[in-house]
Amino acid sequence: CGPNGAPRAAVIGPSMGEVPAAVVSGALTPAGGMRVIARRAELLARLGPGAMSVLGIGEDDFGAFAADLSNVHIAVVSGPHQIVVTGPEEEVAAVAARVAAEGRLARTLTTEGAGHSPAVDPLLPPLAEALAELRPVRPSIPFYSTVVDDPRAVPALSAPYWTANLRRPVHLARAVAAAADDGHRFFLEISPHPMLVRSVRATLEARGVPDALVTGTLRRDGGASSFARQLATLYAHGLPAPPLARGVVLGLPPAPWPRGRPRYHKAGSDAPPALRGLRGLTWAEMPLSAATGDAAPARQPLPASVPAPAVPGPVHLFAAAAEGVDPARAAEPPVEGAAPGGGHPPAGGPAGGAPLPLRGAAAP
Repeated sequence: CGPNGAPRAAVIGPSMGEVPAAVVSGALTPAGGMRVIARRAELLARLGPGAMSVLGIGEDDFGAFAADLSNVHIAVVSGPHQIVVTGPEEEVAAVAARVAAEGRLARTLTTEGAGHSPAVDPLLPPLAEALAELRPVRPSIPFYSTVVDDPRAVPALSAPYWTANLRRPVHLARAVAAAADDGHRFFLEISPHPMLVRSVRATLEARGVPDALVTGTLRRDGGASSFARQLATLYAHGLPAPPLARGVVLGLPPAPWPRGRPRYHKAGSDAPPALRGLRGLTWAEMPLSAATGDAAPARQPLPASVPAPAVPGPVHLFAAAAEGVDPARAAEPPVEGAAPGGGHPPAGGPAGGAPLPLRGAAAP
């Protein structure tokens, strides 16, 4: 069964979405899937800033827009008239501007690293080494690959497959077309908000399959009943209704806000790429306790640099901490909207309380 017991017949996963698809298919254990995701993300964070852009052009049209930009590559073929390109920010922006000038879709995103391109080549050996102990089995349901040339001919989902998954373009349209040719007519995107529904529909229409149902599990603007409505949509189109388990929705605990004027400075080179250069942040790394996985509570602000002792596994709690007032900048005005005494007003949590403990464990 799929989410909440919905029946499933096959799985497709673009890019890192192939990892949960492999787990759902039975090819990887949940622990194995977590290992792939953790190692992949850890290595990609080393690449530094990159860019991706969703373009409303076909795969065959790409060369006409990027002939002089050798560092821009196709990362995803989403549909017959939609691709995602990746590369350095300036060159990706140039391609996007050319496509937009013709009145076509061009939406650019800043990312950590340019995946599915030669930029990840240095990461492939360490990724293969980190995943050498994976022991995948054959999927128990059809697994349409977005990596290999024949989506139905899935090799062992071991380390070499996941290095190819990171390096090669994602051929989502090809996998969807193969599933449609095999008779599949229901396509359910499992995500917080539909991102692929339009491109999947376009692929099916180009394949001569206009009567397929393509929908998602959630919508960001759909409220708490969004999932139930999508489940009802599947039922209304002939899929059996799964048994619904009773449960409750739990809220997250409120975050405590330390009170005190933040120091005005920039996050240094030891911060993740997304935070470097931001004013008003101090970056510090606080390892999880090797014994319990809890972050040690502390009422004192973190220093700008904390030596990280050796602990099992790569999982850390990263914290951006505001320090006390820099005497050299004491005359600077407080942050607009700051609570009396400095800092941010509490958001439903105790003022000045210790950080809430977070639980974690080393990646398998």
